[in-house]
Amino acid sequence: GDGGKAAVATDLGRLTPEVLRAAAGCDLLVCETNHDEERVRTGPYPYPLKERILGPWGHLSNEAGAELAWTAVAGGARTVVLAHLSHENNTPARAHEVVRGVLERRGAAVGRDVALEVAPRSEKSRRYTV
Repeated sequence: GDGGKAAVATDLGRLTPEVLRAAAGCDLLVCETNHDEERVRTGPYPYPLKERILGPWGHLSNEAGAELAWTAVAGGARTVVLAHLSHENNTPARAHEVVRGVLERRGAAVGRDVALEVAPRSEKSRRYTV
């Protein structure tokens, strides 16, 4: 399409009002869902690394990514691509499940109102057009 807008949100650590505002105006959101918080807490990483991942300068969790995805979809986004998933602390299925759950509980049907996809970890993704 002409004049579409994409937003890419990774390595943020936390959601700020500026990030949420930008997501609310996009057609396509590439959104970090780096980790499942419980897997980080109970996993084998040393405590300082856990603190960094979960802290305000780390990565967005599945839950934070879901909030950002909802903000984008509520503002009109039709495609959300989940990205930057941890090999140790997440799975594509878990990230998709958490984000889909939030979107659908709030009234956006995945597959009808919004395309929700997970970017591949080790090869190129398909091409997106906005």
